[in-house]
Amino acid sequence: MNVSSNIKFKIAPTASVVLSLASEAYRDGISQTFFENIDHSEGIPLIQAALQAYQHTVSIAVFRKRFVRHLFARYAAQFPVFQVCIFGAGLDPLSLHLLERYDERISHIFEVDRTFMEEKSDMYEKLMGSKHKIQLLTFDVTDTTALLEELKLLGLDPKIPTVFLMEGLIYYMSRDKLCSMLEALKTPDQRYLLIMEYSVPFEDVPEGDRVGCRNVIRSIERSTGWPMHLYHRSDIKGLLDFMGCKILTTDSMKNMEEQLNGKNEIFHQDGEGLIEITSFYI
Repeated sequence: MNVSSNIKFKIAPTASVVLSLASEAYRDGISQTFFENIDHSEGIPLIQAALQAYQHTVSIAVFRKRFVRHLFARYAAQFPVFQVCIFGAGLDPLSLHLLERYDERISHIFEVDRTFMEEKSDMYEKLMGSKHKIQLLTFDVTDTTALLEELKLLGLDPKIPTVFLMEGLIYYMSRDKLCSMLEALKTPDQRYLLIMEYSVPFEDVPEGDRVGCRNVIRSIERSTGWPMHLYHRSDIKGLLDFMGCKILTTDSMKNMEEQLNGKNEIFHQDGEGLIEITSFYI
């Protein structure tokens, strides 16, 4: 990949928060160049508010990013050739990380979001040139049936394994919209693999961690202007079972830290850190 520098992209304050909090995950390769060429200055007040809300905010952001990559590594090893669809892609440069590691086996990467896709496309072109495997699409991911048709026009091949990522997305989706999305993604032979993140409600959080988690949720809601939808693990499992999905993994922040670092120094109980990630065939 050809990398150029001396570019700075100014983005909305809310868009820079997650990237900045998870900066530790962007310290190598072209992802680092991408990160360094974003002007994060306007997001500093929101970042400071998130850090004050909960002492482990950075750990949540970093473990989440690292664990998604961990799951990709596990599943990529199973597929000679595969394609990737990232719903709610935002400005996360995950595609760059994936191409650096699995370029020979990835046929296409499709990134979809309602905002930032044009800006991100410009950033990719300046970093990599115009020829790369990433297709960016501005689209409402909750209109999933229409979205899948649009993706097929862009080159999505329904015959090869596909990994879908939904990170930081279903917080802002009602249960009905989530059900509709999963229904649209269902395949007769369960050939789609989904990695999906969700946040548990406060009653599932150990009491000592509850105030901090509540503060960070309120901070996010104030910064985005949207209420967050929270899901019990049993709700997610029940929904996936109802859809006939084959659940592969479900991990709390405690599990993520243990798998990534070999021990738990921050999160010691399920529910701490709010975030869980599940992966499944649908």
